[in-house]
Amino acid sequence: MEKRKRSLVFFVTVFLAICIVASSVIADMGITSYPCRHLRVRDTVMKHPTCSEYGEIYTTCDNRCGYLKITYIDKLPHDLNLPVVIRQPTCSLSGLTESTCRNCTETLQFELPMKEHEYDAWTTLPCHEEGEIYSQCLHCDARKTAFKSVGQHVFGDEEYTT
Repeated sequence: MEKRKRSLVFFVTVFLAICIVASSVIADMGITSYPCRHLRVRDTVMKHPTCSEYGEIYTTCDNRCGYLKITYIDKLPHDLNLPVVIRQPTCSLSGLTESTCRNCTETLQFELPMKEHEYDAWTTLPCHEEGEIYSQCLHCDARKTAFKSVGQHVFGDEEYTT
């Protein structure tokens, strides 16, 4: 009876060892007999973001069920050098600056808004004459025009009628 008892214990021990090894192999293969609820997950940053590439976070399940979720991290802003003026803005053309990123060496251009026209004084006509008067921009060919009637006096942007 003692021999039979030892044989049974040996058989049960070998059987349990095989079951443990088999369940470990099956778990490593991602095969489970139950649906995994991913209660124990781990986030790992696989790629840090830069100003030119997105980063990546891998979320995996600690139950070794094969669950993988990839989350992307937004790019970082460029670290720009001071801007260099390529073209000064005028009243007829917008300006342009360039800045280079210290990290990725990408060059970015930025537009500067156009300036307002800077008008000269109005042309004059004697007060007994009528006709078109104008004011010319000091920097381009833009022109403001007005009609002056007889008896109308123009002093700068103000008008007086007599």
